[in-house]
Amino acid sequence: MVKIGKPIPVILIIILTMLSLHTNLYQINAQIIGSSGKRIIEIHANYAIVRDELYIPEVTVNLTQHIPKQYSNELFMVKAYDEKGVRDLALENEEDGVKIVVLGEVKGKITIETYLINHLKKSADKYVFQYPIYPILDVTIEAFNTTIIYPAETLNVTTIIPPTNITTMDGWKAKYAQSPLPMQTTIELYTSFKASITPIVIDKIIRYVNIGQEIGVKDEITVRNPTDTTISRGAGFKFHMPPGTSISSATDPLGPVNYKVNSTSTATIVTIYPRIDLQSGWTYGFTLEYKIPRERYVAGGQQETLTIPIDTIIQTPIKQMNVTVKFSEGTKILSYTGTPTKIEGTILKYDLSGFIAKDYGASDLKATYIPGQTPMQIPINILAYTIIALTATSTIYLKYRFSKVKMATKISYIRAIYDAYLKEKDLYIKLKETIEKYGDEEISRKQYLEEKKRIMDEIKALTDKINEAKMKVESEEARSKIGEIEEEMGKLKALMDRIEDIEGRRISKTIRRVEYQRIRDANEKAYARIMRRIDARINELREIKL
Repeated sequence: MVKIGKPIPVILIIILTMLSLHTNLYQINAQIIGSSGKRIIEIHANYAIVRDELYIPEVTVNLTQHIPKQYSNELFMVKAYDEKGVRDLALENEEDGVKIVVLGEVKGKITIETYLINHLKKSADKYVFQYPIYPILDVTIEAFNTTIIYPAETLNVTTIIPPTNITTMDGWKAKYAQSPLPMQTTIELYTSFKASITPIVIDKIIRYVNIGQEIGVKDEITVRNPTDTTISRGAGFKFHMPPGTSISSATDPLGPVNYKVNSTSTATIVTIYPRIDLQSGWTYGFTLEYKIPRERYVAGGQQETLTIPIDTIIQTPIKQMNVTVKFSEGTKILSYTGTPTKIEGTILKYDLSGFIAKDYGASDLKATYIPGQTPMQIPINILAYTIIALTATSTIYLKYRFSKVKMATKISYIRAIYDAYLKEKDLYIKLKETIEKYGDEEISRKQYLEEKKRIMDEIKALTDKINEAKMKVESEEARSKIGEIEEEMGKLKALMDRIEDIEGRRISKTIRRVEYQRIRDANEKAYARIMRRIDARINELREIKL
């Protein structure tokens, strides 16, 4: 008989420890079966969005994501949603960063969106972006992949660590994959790129909106330079606004501020040139007044619904916004969404914070109302007397009516020409991109010729439409402006021919690299000058009063 004695408790402890480890490993492996995920990092000029889509089919888990401390100051907002809708989150500070906790158990598909600002650093003439390639989780995921999407204005990606392939067919992109993705995996991305961007953040907007036959907006804006370099007053910064927006003025406390408007069929891009260079961290306050298309924000007839215009400046982080909406006199507000901070007569006021508008007219804040009298409407009693007077003087009435119809027709011709020129300009932009893709050998010659033919056919159709409409334009000022636009369009077409020629010589290797670069730089400068003049002439055509 062998006496074991005191070693028995030690053996029991070892056995129990092994059983515990086995149980934990089983739980982790259970989580791994069938689970998958993907991270999409979209880098924009003014912010980045990190979208994590996780699929955990077999078990319910408590989901926590960790953000390393060096990125905690870049967090702007975080959202989560699953197949049933929005999920509640808790953000907790920890010693080595920030913890994002999804409240409640998770099973199935869930998406976490993390928005970053102050996300770009400047190094010489390049921008640098750093962030974890994969989410840092407390669970193991069986298969995971990540896609990096660079800004649309990217010219070249110069560095990416860890190394991976870069694709350019549909914008600059990089991809990574990890199977499995162990819990607490920390792999940092470092990438640098060249891009024609000027990052900004809006600290505050005080917005006044007047609702009538038109929607007039006055914004008192404070912008901040979030980068570690200077924004020169010559470069300015851009706002993307709804197509059809008409800018009335831009001023700061010292007077008018220079600005440029580039109108396309999808957006109105306004470049503001501040009075001073903005050093790192500096703010600049100015006032922008403009009108936005009524049809994009107001729907209905006798009873109308207004989408509160909080999204007239998109793709830009806004830390704080105070919106005051004033309806016309006599308006009866029936209902509204959200929580206004003020409701008084025909005035609604909202105080908002921490958001980025993604698209125009997509706000969840709405107000339904019966419109009151606007400056263009005629009170009933005056209308009655007017009808009597017009009945007595039918000849004058008919003459007046004819002249009003004729005026509306004149305006419609000008508007049709204006819209056609915007589309023609967009087509030339597309043609230039196509030529350059062919020069970079991203598309074959057959693809290039087919796409070029399609674009030129569309330009010809627009030219025919313009020629037909301009024959009916009587205003000498408008006809003169149309002539100026066509002169610039002719220069643009000639420039496209030169760009096509130089790219053809590049492919056939009948030009030296130095000579090619010199001519290409000259063409780019000419292209920028011509496009500025076309934008100016088109906007001048739109502003002509008939």
